[in-house]
Amino acid sequence: MIFKGYNGRIVVEGDVLVLDRAGAQGRSGGEARPRRMPLTSVLGAFLQPPAERRPGYLQLVVEGQPDEELTMAQAVRHPLVVTFTPSQQAEFERLHDWLENGGELVDDEEPAPPPVKAVPAAPPALKAVPPPAPKLSPAPPAEPDSPVSEAPRPLPTGGPDEPVFDKREQYDKIAAGLLDGEEIVAVYDAIGVGTGFVGVTNLRMMLQDNSFVGKKIALTSVPYSRITSVSFVSNKSMLGQFASTSSIAVTVGAKTHEVDFRGDEKAQHCHDVILSHMIHG
Repeated sequence: MIFKGYNGRIVVEGDVLVLDRAGAQGRSGGEARPRRMPLTSVLGAFLQPPAERRPGYLQLVVEGQPDEELTMAQAVRHPLVVTFTPSQQAEFERLHDWLENGGELVDDEEPAPPPVKAVPAAPPALKAVPPPAPKLSPAPPAEPDSPVSEAPRPLPTGGPDEPVFDKREQYDKIAAGLLDGEEIVAVYDAIGVGTGFVGVTNLRMMLQDNSFVGKKIALTSVPYSRITSVSFVSNKSMLGQFASTSSIAVTVGAKTHEVDFRGDEKAQHCHDVILSHMIHG
């Protein structure tokens, strides 16, 4: 059985469960190789449904792993989590129910109807038999150690496995300058006067710099190895606590690029992608 999500997939091969974080979205969370585990070690699963402009996720509950509630930012990087879109929600609900019931499949044979119950002084009535529950259709198992092959993809059209972006023309500018083997993770529109938009790939960060004299603009590329720090930027609240923020600052050498996003979750996603590549390379 194969359950394909947004940043990876879960495959059930007999008594083995494989969690495969493949593609640009999977690698941005820091988990590159498939994770194999006996099905008996999976105690259950936790399912978080998707919300507006935010995917849902399914977290495996495994022996020896702490049972903790995750934020969306933690779930994206968690090694036992696969995220999914609303169009994939029904499949992951079936997987969740199957794991919670101990991995038992419905038997192929339909239950036989009960015998006709005789009622004195009245014609016997047939007892209603509920329809059988739907069966989980097994799929051909994947090769144990073979890498997941990915065919070249066209420009995104908004499907569940495509990069995320705010404006198509900004995505096209990033896509036009990709190197061999480079994949786009996200392209987000920026507000303010300094930066027009920011793109993050599996190799670098790219941003449109509007700060040049004479109304000139530049599309600047910054390899992750050249970034020395990435920070959230926020005004301090009256109670001394930092409020949620939609701005990040990226320091490259002596220059710091500050970017204001259209929403906290986009700032969080871009920050996490950059930080993940800084740590894991």
